[in-house]
This record gives sequence, structure tokens and C-alpha cells, in this order.
Amino acid sequence: MTVDVQQAATSCVGKQQNSKNTSKTFQLTISLKNVEDGANNVTFKQDGSRFPTSQRTIKLITNCKYQIVLSSKPAQEFTSLHLAGSDLDLIPEKGQGIGSYSAIWDTAGIEPTRRGEDKIFYLFYRVRIKPLHKNYKQNFMENRILMEL
Repeated sequence: MTVDVQQAATSCVGKQQNSKNTSKTFQLTISLKNVEDGANNVTFKQDGSRFPTSQRTIKLITNCKYQIVLSSKPAQEFTSLHLAGSDLDLIPEKGQGIGSYSAIWDTAGIEPTRRGEDKIFYLFYRVRIKPLHKNYKQNFMENRILMEL
């Protein structure tokens, strides 16, 4: 199952300067899919107002590989992706043209979070020259990574 982070109530809007030095806004959609089984284990849950930063949490499995797809409207040229301490190789999606890229993220070695412990999950990406980022609060629990949206 692919979870579209934008549909899970998070969209990341980035701004960059184009060659005419005017501001340009774009919408970024992030999709996650388990590469190993390709089925229904990327889910999210509603947390309500339990956490001040978010109302949703994405559940991911540790020691697993995920395909991440970045899609932007209007199309942007992404040059790098850094996720939770890992530099990922961006591969242009075939047939999609500029603005759609995929990468493989391996969660091997990520330890579950102890109860009551909070961490920040960092997603950095670069559009042409300008670096952009999105931060998520995360919890690692019982072989699952939980990221608040």
C-alpha cells in the first residue's frame, strides 16, 4: 500500500527562487511503499490532540526497505534527499518527467524508542541550489517507526 503523506493531512510547501528572482511555490507529495512485501504495512493513525505538533502518526517497520517517491506540482528538479540520517540516491521516475523521483530507504539498525522519549525525524531535500526541509516528531516502538504528520 502506498501512503500519500499529503492525503494524510501533511503537505510540504517549499519556496525557491527562479532565474528571474521571483518567488515560486510548489506542492510536494511524499509516498512510501514497503519494497519487501509491497502491501499494506504503511499505515497511519489518528492521534487527535495528544501531541502538540501533529494529529497523525505514520507507522513503519524497522529493519525494512521502503521506496520513497517525491512528486512536485509544478514540477521541480530535486538533486538530493537526506532522510533520518541517511543520504539517499534520487532516481528520476521513468515516464514521469521532471518532478517525480524515487529513492530506497533502509531502516535497518533503527532502535525502538523508549516509552516517553521523543525524537525529531528530519527530511532534507534540495531543489536545484536551495536546500529545503520538513521536520517530523518521531517515536520508534516495538519494531515500528512512528512519525507524526
